[in-house]
Amino acid sequence: MPMVLQPGELNFMYPENGDAVLKISANTTIVLACPGQNITFDSSTIYRNVTSASCVSGSNLNVDSKTFAWENITCDGTLSRMAKVTDNKCENNGTEIEIGFQLTQDFFSRVFLICFDENAQRALYSKVSISGAINKRNIVTNPGWVQTQDIFSIKNPNSYYNRITQRQTINTLLGLPGNSTMYIKDNSNYFLSRGHITAKADNFYPAQQQASFFLLNVAPQWQTCNANNWQTVEISVRDYAEAKRVDLLQWTGVYGLATLPHSKTGQLVQLYLYTQNNTKALPVPELYWKIAYEPIKQKGIVLIVVNNPYLETYQRICEDIADKITWINWDRNNQIKGFAYACTVDSFRKVVSYFPELTVQGVLL
Repeated sequence: MPMVLQPGELNFMYPENGDAVLKISANTTIVLACPGQNITFDSSTIYRNVTSASCVSGSNLNVDSKTFAWENITCDGTLSRMAKVTDNKCENNGTEIEIGFQLTQDFFSRVFLICFDENAQRALYSKVSISGAINKRNIVTNPGWVQTQDIFSIKNPNSYYNRITQRQTINTLLGLPGNSTMYIKDNSNYFLSRGHITAKADNFYPAQQQASFFLLNVAPQWQTCNANNWQTVEISVRDYAEAKRVDLLQWTGVYGLATLPHSKTGQLVQLYLYTQNNTKALPVPELYWKIAYEPIKQKGIVLIVVNNPYLETYQRICEDIADKITWINWDRNNQIKGFAYACTVDSFRKVVSYFPELTVQGVLL
């Protein structure tokens, strides 16, 4: 399916007011794009990947003075997603990376943005817009992961998420036998998954969803937490956008380093998936956090999940206001699912300062 963009800035167009269908007024001009592929009309290919179209009536569009039904307009292959390093620096001297599609030589259509810490080889945070129509998206199958070796300094980062490999790495850090299943277990969710920063389901169009599968957009996340309280956080923010019929801005990131006790000394050891050549990278975060922000009313909330199912007690980094939030139903005192809490944006910033300045006039209730 081609992407539908606004002329000029080539921003994505979305249905309004929670509708499932994008409604366009008659004679309105739009842009259709199939980055890296050709556009096909009634099974006949035109050899360009971007073209203008105007709405005629119903689901019919006028392209090159010919009328075509929307359902007969396709791309002739999978769209080419890209990770593009910008000329900008982000917080903590991070590298700003746009994930999206190169439409023409001059235009790049961004799906979401990542602030990447090259020293730690991990994303500090991502930023994406959550459409009020997000729950009307068409869900597509997961593509393969893109490793972006030109940005990662370690080779084949995907391989370090392999369960056997991560078990050996974690066990070595903790002084355990390489094949011990004390922490990384078989046939269970006790392993470190590729935890999306911007979730696949945060994106409306199929091509946008596929663009979330860059390894730049993940961090090691215990699957017990990922599949439970963190998933609840992700779903709840999307449900809020739908229920309130608002478009939200969302920043999602990681903080700190998860630890486990050394098997012999009992001292807490910071966890990494890469420990080679006197270098540690792919750190396991202590926390996953998400800021949901309504830009018109300037209201926001920070939702936090502890990324460690073995941690029996924890210390909050900001005052917990979760009791005030009625639109999320999480099991926030469950250790295995990931302890969870909520904070105001201002109190959170006192500890975690590496996200853009926001004018916040109240809590997103």
